[in-house]
Amino acid sequence: MPYAREKLSEDQIGELEAIANGELVNAITYAHGDVADERAEAFKYFLGEPYGNEVRGRSSVVTRDVMETVLWAMPSLMRIFTAGDDVVKFDPRNQDDSEAAAQATEYCNYVFWQQNDGFETLYSMFFDALLQKNGVVKVWWDDRKVPERRRHKGLTAEEVAVLQSNGWNVTKSEKYPDPERVPAEMQGEMEMLMAAQAGFQVPMLYDVTIERTDDKSQVRIAAVPPEEFLVSRNSRRISEDEGGVFHRRQVSISDLVAEGYRREDVESLSSDDDDLSYAPEAQVRYSNQTSEGQPADGEWANRQVWVTDCYILVDVDDDGITELRKVTLAGGSDGNGTILEHPEHGAAPEVPCIPFCSVTPTPIPHRWVGMSVADAVMDLQLIHSTLLRQSLDSLYLANNPRNFVTGDVNLDDLLTSRPGGIVRGEQGSAVVPLNTEFVGAQSFPMIDYIDRKRMARTGVNKFGVGLDANKLQNESATAAMQQAEAANERIELIARIFAETGVKRLFWLIMENASRYSQRKTIIRLRDDYVSVNPREWKDKFDMSARVGLGTGNKDRQMQSLQMVTQLMGGFRGDPEFGRMIAAENVYNLMEDVIEAAGLKKIERYMTDPRKLPPPQPAGPPPEMMKAQAELQMKQQESQAKLQQAQAEAEMRAQTDQRKAELEAEIARFKAEMDAQQQRENAELQAAVDREIASNKLALERDRMNLEHKYRMQELAAEAELEAAKMRAGSRDGQGDIDVSD
Repeated sequence: MPYAREKLSEDQIGELEAIANGELVNAITYAHGDVADERAEAFKYFLGEPYGNEVRGRSSVVTRDVMETVLWAMPSLMRIFTAGDDVVKFDPRNQDDSEAAAQATEYCNYVFWQQNDGFETLYSMFFDALLQKNGVVKVWWDDRKVPERRRHKGLTAEEVAVLQSNGWNVTKSEKYPDPERVPAEMQGEMEMLMAAQAGFQVPMLYDVTIERTDDKSQVRIAAVPPEEFLVSRNSRRISEDEGGVFHRRQVSISDLVAEGYRREDVESLSSDDDDLSYAPEAQVRYSNQTSEGQPADGEWANRQVWVTDCYILVDVDDDGITELRKVTLAGGSDGNGTILEHPEHGAAPEVPCIPFCSVTPTPIPHRWVGMSVADAVMDLQLIHSTLLRQSLDSLYLANNPRNFVTGDVNLDDLLTSRPGGIVRGEQGSAVVPLNTEFVGAQSFPMIDYIDRKRMARTGVNKFGVGLDANKLQNESATAAMQQAEAANERIELIARIFAETGVKRLFWLIMENASRYSQRKTIIRLRDDYVSVNPREWKDKFDMSARVGLGTGNKDRQMQSLQMVTQLMGGFRGDPEFGRMIAAENVYNLMEDVIEAAGLKKIERYMTDPRKLPPPQPAGPPPEMMKAQAELQMKQQESQAKLQQAQAEAEMRAQTDQRKAELEAEIARFKAEMDAQQQRENAELQAAVDREIASNKLALERDRMNLEHKYRMQELAAEAELEAAKMRAGSRDGQGDIDVSD
């Protein structure tokens, strides 16, 4: 638990050590006196151990009145406190704190029932109170950080990265090729190196050892054995204003080191201070268990030592005002305990509260130790056992009477009692039975008186709490109900005392520790919704009210009362004057009480909280106004209908125009597409015609050129022939005077 550290001088520590030892010895002397003997005696009565007045050869039966009374009272008390969802409810001091108060109620009950074993805590607390005067519970903030280590094999690199992202630290790692994805011939070091140089990514697996430190800080709740809890002789109650509270506990060296104490300070502590082991109530409680002693010398961490947490009022800072300080002593039963100084908290940190609460069935004003149910029954158990022993002795003597013997009779045969047995003797001998009258019938009325006396003292009989079924035949229903209610009132008073003293303080300690030391928000379920709450915002904002259930008889009566209230409420809701006083919240609260009285839980399963419903519609006006409103509404509807018709026609026209425009646009787009297509086709056709014309022109030009070439060739041939003819003609002129003219 985080306390503020103060550095004290050696003189201050020595003075504080002397004060703490003195108050501790005083508390031990007070606790080991009559109170311890009475607790031990009550435990013996509960276990049915012999009283020590037994006579050899006589009945030594022990009745179990204490056990029956305690065990029959426990179901009623447990049902009372566990019938509802919330043991304690926090009420807001201001109107703005209503939601926070509901969250605080859910949170504290969640811490009690879910984070801790609330049922076992209540059972142990009530059991100790009923049997051993006071039941004590410790509530403290445990800020322990728990190291956790795990080992995983065959992980991929991605899986290792996920673990690291979740806060795990890898302390040891071994990698190797994935045998399912890498061939065996490629798993050698040389092959792996060559594959890496070639740029091949070899699939790898990892065997890793991971560690992290988990934050296990939370409110812890545990019942404390009565012999471990001590108070000053003059203490009247557990209060921060009185102090003088001590918790002696046997812990291992390992636990002290885990709490933060230095190892060198606790290793040298002695284990010889076993004064508490010989406390009378502890001896009786563990009488059937054998002690294994201390562990071997090498197991120093498991060695058990006694330490005492002392919560005392002392003026450490010398300002004239005492402060509540926590001093931890090692040993101390003989007044020579030594202070264990915590490295973080110091030798005597100032604490805000004493982390204990206690209950007792019958508080005695101005005194912390009360009176248990066993105290009221132990004398009756002794009387009951004595009467039953005498009745059994009388029955034994009636069935096996003593004998008057005369003459020579074989005493061995006489002492051996068996059907058809023979007793040998001389003639003239005689055996005369000394008949004893059975007087057990005279004891039965007295035993019945003891049972009724026990019921009158405790409200508990062998059939449980309340009515004795054997009395129903001779008593009227009214008298029987009165008897049952009177018996229930005794148990209800014990339950109310438990609720207003120890249970209420228990939940105050839960709130105090959570609001003071919690460092993180918590998600809780509130009215079927999950909300995030911060306990540090709740300090000193709420009042507490303990919600104590009722026994079976009173539940039936409460159901009848609730049914009557339901009928009255139903009648009032029909009245215009009284109906205004009944809101939806009132009906919801009534149904919540009905469901709780029926032994059911979670009203949300049957009804929805009005605060979660949408706001209701306003109530209707008077009839005249309603008629006028109806006519006006009819006209408005007609106008609205006409307007809607006009709007519909306008919308229809607009839709028609829009459709027409869309069609025209579609036609224009289609026409444009057709024109474009026609133009493309015409262009293609024109291009084809032009190509054909050009081809024809080229063919004609080629034919023309061929014809011209042919004609020219013919012309050249003719000219050549003419020239040849001229040449031939010239040749003849020179010979035959032939005149050739052109």
